[in-house]
Amino acid sequence: MCYGNTALTTFYWEAPISRQPSVRSNSKSLCANWDSIENWTYSRKVSVDPDYKRSSGK
Repeated sequence: MCYGNTALTTFYWEAPISRQPSVRSNSKSLCANWDSIENWTYSRKVSVDPDYKRSSGK
């Protein structure tokens, strides 16, 4: 699954008569296997309704 790249991108003017700047970027895009990332995060999530055990205070 691939989404937009949040890397910084710079622009430059190719020639003094250019009507718009050109993009200059050295960033690389990477597509991710979202299912494996999602499974990894679910296996490490904190429960919103845990069974707390209170100490006896002794």
